[in-house]
Amino acid sequence: MDRKAEDAYVYDQGKQIMLFKLVHNGKIDLQTASEQSGMTKEEFERKMEEAGYWLP
Repeated sequence: MDRKAEDAYVYDQGKQIMLFKLVHNGKIDLQTASEQSGMTKEEFERKMEEAGYWLP
């Protein structure tokens, strides 16, 4: 993986974690977070749980 691709990957991972935390803490809803991440609600929720976060 080249440097630009690696930076983009790290950025996307950080964005996902921030969205997981916002949903987990009740700051934004699942629908909004999934739209921002470009995932379906089901996919976002699954990845959120895999990362150790859950819905409030």
